[in-house]
Order: sequence, then structure tokens, then C-alpha cells
Amino acid sequence: MVDPISSNNPTVNRISTPSQAPIEQPAQPEATPVKADLPPKTDTVELSQQAQAQLLRQQGISIPQIALQLKLDVKTVTSFFPQTS
Repeated sequence: MVDPISSNNPTVNRISTPSQAPIEQPAQPEATPVKADLPPKTDTVELSQQAQAQLLRQQGISIPQIALQLKLDVKTVTSFFPQTS
């Protein structure tokens, strides 16, 4: 016949009693805010190629240099500046 389970049996006591040590949860990473692609906080204006050319010309930049910088043909940049007599 099978022996009855008793509390005097150390094997039974060891198995049946839950561990007294607290179970540690794995550390979860802190939530980091997701940065959305937001426009700059300051107002910005994109100038037309003609306006950019005129500003560069006022700064003393030559027409061929302006054409290189703006990636335009020299004739196109020249057309931005009317001939004065």
C-alpha cells in the first residue's frame, strides 16, 4: 500500500511549499518618446531661383558663379537681370 502524505516528510514539504523569494520581473525599457518629423519652429520661406540669383548678384557674385551655385544655365541666370541703358 502507498504511504500517506504527511507533513513530516521533508521531500513533500520542499515541493509543496512555494518559494519565499520574490520573483523578479525582467526590467522593461523606459518608453522613449518618438520624434515625429515636425517642421522647424521658425517660419521659413523658400526663395525662387530668380530671387536667389538677385540676392547673390547684390552680394557681388558673378553671373557664371551664380549659375554654378544654382545649377542653372548662364543664359537663364542672365535672363533674370534686365539690361539697363
